[in-house]
Amino acid sequence: MPERQVEQQVMDSLSEKYGRAPDRIDCPGRLVGEVDRTMRCTLVDGDTRFGLTLTVTSVTGKRMRFDIQVDDTPLPGDTA
Repeated sequence: MPERQVEQQVMDSLSEKYGRAPDRIDCPGRLVGEVDRTMRCTLVDGDTRFGLTLTVTSVTGKRMRFDIQVDDTPLPGDTA
């Protein structure tokens, strides 16, 4: 799945789950459509950044589903 599509799906999922989307999601590239494949991305919300992990749970043709796990604590270092 292309990077921009992954980022948009994560934004949409988080918006549905929490009632609003973060400011930005940054992923490092394409998400490979293999079950249990993971990718680390960054969630940016205001001046705070969190890591998040995507895990592919199913692939059917060109459709892919994945779980999103946002880290419990913000990333250290510079703000967004």
